[in-house]
Amino acid sequence: ALTEPRFVKYLNFDAAPVLRVANRTSLDFGTLDFSVQGHPVEAISPQAADPRAVEITRAEVGPDSANLALRYRQQGIRVQATFAKRSAQWTVDQFNLVEN
Repeated sequence: ALTEPRFVKYLNFDAAPVLRVANRTSLDFGTLDFSVQGHPVEAISPQAADPRAVEITRAEVGPDSANLALRYRQQGIRVQATFAKRSAQWTVDQFNLVEN
């Protein structure tokens, strides 16, 4: 969801060259070892989140599907994404972005 072009266009790397992600769910994502448009992604604690951080507000993962909700306060947007697992590969099935 963080690399989805419909979301990436809202990211402001001039204000923050590192994409900070705060996980507000009980699901453990482990380390976030990837980048978005050449900018590193850093996992931070929910307590360290500020408006420049992307917040994971809901995450549900099943064997063949997953649902994820994101909030990006700096741009006033919320994302709802549904993923499907096909041939051992996760793909975006539905993606909804709403400006608050």
